[in-house]
Amino acid sequence: MVTDILLLVLAIPAGFLLSWMAKDELKEGKKWFKALFVISLVLTGVFWVYGISYAALTSAFVAIVSLVSMIKSR
Repeated sequence: MVTDILLLVLAIPAGFLLSWMAKDELKEGKKWFKALFVISLVLTGVFWVYGISYAALTSAFVAIVSLVSMIKSR
């Protein structure tokens, strides 16, 4: 459980790193980051309900990274 939370917290610096490395694509991809965030949240819920914890954590990681990138695109 602690490892899962630690890995999800590491998604925040990964999002900042991704947004720093791809500055030129942030404005063009804003709608795609939003879509990726929503789809990842839905998949996180679906995987969590079905008990597939590794897939739920992976999609939650993607959701956090895309949220940070979406925020940095403003």
